[in-house]
Amino acid sequence: MRQAGCACDRGTHVGENAGRCRSGSGAANRCEAPPFFALNSLRGIFACCVAISHFHSDGILSQSTLIQRAGYFVDFFFVLSGFVIMASYGGRLRSGFSTLRFMALRVGRLYPLHVAVMSAMAAVQLMAGVVGPAIGLSQLGDYPVPAFVRTLFLVQIFSTESPAGWNLPTWSIAAEIWAYLIFAALCRFSGRLFPIAIVAMIVVAPAFSPDYVFTIRTGALPRCLYGFGIGVLCYLAWQFREAPLRAMTTMIASFLEIGAVSSALAAICLASPTVAYFLCPWLFASVILLLAAGREASLVSCCTARFSLSVRCPIRSTSSTSSSRRGSRTSCGLCMSACMRRPIPIRATFSSRG
Repeated sequence: MRQAGCACDRGTHVGENAGRCRSGSGAANRCEAPPFFALNSLRGIFACCVAISHFHSDGILSQSTLIQRAGYFVDFFFVLSGFVIMASYGGRLRSGFSTLRFMALRVGRLYPLHVAVMSAMAAVQLMAGVVGPAIGLSQLGDYPVPAFVRTLFLVQIFSTESPAGWNLPTWSIAAEIWAYLIFAALCRFSGRLFPIAIVAMIVVAPAFSPDYVFTIRTGALPRCLYGFGIGVLCYLAWQFREAPLRAMTTMIASFLEIGAVSSALAAICLASPTVAYFLCPWLFASVILLLAAGREASLVSCCTARFSLSVRCPIRSTSSTSSSRRGSRTSCGLCMSACMRRPIPIRATFSSRG
C-alpha cells in the first residue's frame, strides 16, 4: 500500500516520493525524497502576486487585471493545502492518529510567528499612544482592542465586525486552522464514507458564503472549505491516476499544463466574481494534478522547477555555517539531480534553486 505522503521542510512529497521520505522527529528532520519543485515554485509565484496586489500604485503591473484580482490566488493555496494535508495526514488520521497531535503540529507551524507579528504590532501601537501626542500623532489607524483579541486567537472570521487594521492577511490562516480541525473530524468519524463527506462539504460550503464573493470575514471559512475539499478530492484522484499521468508523453503533458495554467489565469482575469468563486479552485486542482505527476521534462514543470532552483540554491550556499564551499556544491548538486533525473529538452535561462 502506498504511504500517505509527507510535507517536510524540503517541499511536498506524495506517491513514490513519499515512500522514500524519512522525515521524522529528529533534530535534522530531513527528507531523502526529492520535492515537487514545480508545485513549490508555483506556490511562490502566486504568493508574490498576492503580495504585490497589496501595494497600490499607478504602475502598469499594479493596475493590471491579474494583480488587481490576485486575491483569487488564495484559492490555489486552499486547494494545495487540501492536497498536501490529505497526502501527509489523511491516511494516518483515518487509522487512528491523534487529532490533538495533528492540530498541535499544524498550529505549531503557524501560530508562533502569528503571535510574534501581533505582539510587534501591539508594541508599535502602544509606542504611538505614548509618543504620538508629543509629536502630534494621535494614532496610526483603526486598531481596536476587541479586534486585536479576535485576530490573536484566529476567530476573526466568525465575526461580522471589521477586523480593522490588525494584520488583515491572517484571515486565511484562521480559515485554514479551522479547516484542519474539520478535516480531522471527517477523517476520524466518517469511515468509509469519507469521500462522500468531502463531496458533501464541497457542495454545502458555498451556501454559507455571502453572495459567493471574496470575503475575509464570515465567508472566509466556507471559501476555504470549498477549496480545501477540492484539494482532498484532487489527491484521491491523483492516487488512482498517477501511473497514466506519468505515462504521458512530454508534448502531451506540456500542452495539458499550459492549458490548465492558462485557463486558471483567464478565469481570474475575465470571469465574474461568482463564476471565479466556483471555477478557479477546480482549475487550480487540474494544475496541481498535472504538476504533481512529476514530469520534469514538460514545459511548465521544467520552467517552474528551474525557477525554484534558481531561488533556493543561492540561499542555501550563503547559509552554510561549516565548509561552505563543500556545502554549496552538495546542495546545488542535490537540487539539480532532483530536477534533472531525465534530460530536459528546454534551454532554460535560470540558474538553480532547491
